[in-house]
Amino acid sequence: MNEKQRILGCMAAICMMMNTLPAAIGEETNGKARETPEEAGFAEIQGILDAQPVGDIEGMNLEMLTTTLTESAMGEYYDPVSGFRMQYPSILQFSEKEKGVTASSDDGKIRMEIESTPDGKQLTVQTLMNAVRMEDVSAEIREYTDPACFVKEMEADGEHRIDIYMLTGDWLHHVRLTYPEEDAASVYPFVSYMIHSMTSDDGNQG
Repeated sequence: MNEKQRILGCMAAICMMMNTLPAAIGEETNGKARETPEEAGFAEIQGILDAQPVGDIEGMNLEMLTTTLTESAMGEYYDPVSGFRMQYPSILQFSEKEKGVTASSDDGKIRMEIESTPDGKQLTVQTLMNAVRMEDVSAEIREYTDPACFVKEMEADGEHRIDIYMLTGDWLHHVRLTYPEEDAASVYPFVSYMIHSMTSDDGNQG
C-alpha cells in the first residue's frame, strides 16, 4: 500500500464518520435500543481501519479517532489576506504562482487550484450561480448552506472537475479540484470534507 492509497483510505473514513453521526441519532427501530453515534461511527469505519492502519488506536473514542485520521490525511490552507481557510488532502503539495495557488499529487493526476479575489460587494450568490451555469448548461450545480456556497461538477476529456464557489462580504473564493474519472471513487470523499471545512475571517457570507 503506497502513501497515496493510505491517505485516500483515511479520508474516506473521516467522511464516512461525518455522514454517520447525524444518521446515528435517528429513531429507534423494532423496539431495539437506539445506537449511539460512537457505536454507529465505529461500525461504519471498522473495515476501512482494518485495511488502512493509522497507528495505535486502541482505547480511542470517535472524536479522538477522527482527530487522528484528520491529522494523518489532511493539511490546512490559510490565506491571511482574504481570511479564507480550508482543509485539503495532504497528498497535494502546494506551489505558489502569480495569482492564487496550485497544488498537485506527486504523479500530477490530482490537481487543485485556489483563488480568492475581491468582489467589491457587487455579486450575489444567485447572480454568480447563474453566470457559472451559463458557462456550461450541462454541468451539475448544487447549493450548500453550511457553509453558504455552491458546487459545479462536470466531466471532460477523461477528467472529473469540481468547482467550489464561496462568496463572502468582500471576497469570492474559488476552489477547483481536477482528477481522472477512474479515480473518482477514491478522490470524491475529499469534496464533502473540504466544503464543510471552508471558513472565512471575512464572515458575512453572501
